[in-house]
Amino acid sequence: MALIVIEVDPEQLSDPDLDVRFALPELLEAASAGSVTGAGDGVDEDERIHIYLDTADLVAGVRLVTQILQSRLLGGEDLSRCRIGVRNAPGQPFDVVFPEGAAATIPDLDS
Repeated sequence: MALIVIEVDPEQLSDPDLDVRFALPELLEAASAGSVTGAGDGVDEDERIHIYLDTADLVAGVRLVTQILQSRLLGGEDLSRCRIGVRNAPGQPFDVVFPEGAAATIPDLDS
């Protein structure tokens, strides 16, 4: 299984108390018919929320996550500014794939 991470900056939310850590994985699992599933979450030292997702098909999973974040509001929140990262091997940082052209990584909170 490949792992996708969505990095949510609460400062970009109008309601930082929105429980996006639970609602977003549920939305993505339903929209993907179970091909993208929640794999936990965490908060980094800058208070950004990391939402982890498992998928067997990384390309299709990233495509779906990107489409959902760009086209839907969650609890009235626009999540299109979230960063999306991917990795295939444990212990490695996540390579940012969205937004396109972002030359960056998202650290693995468990490493």
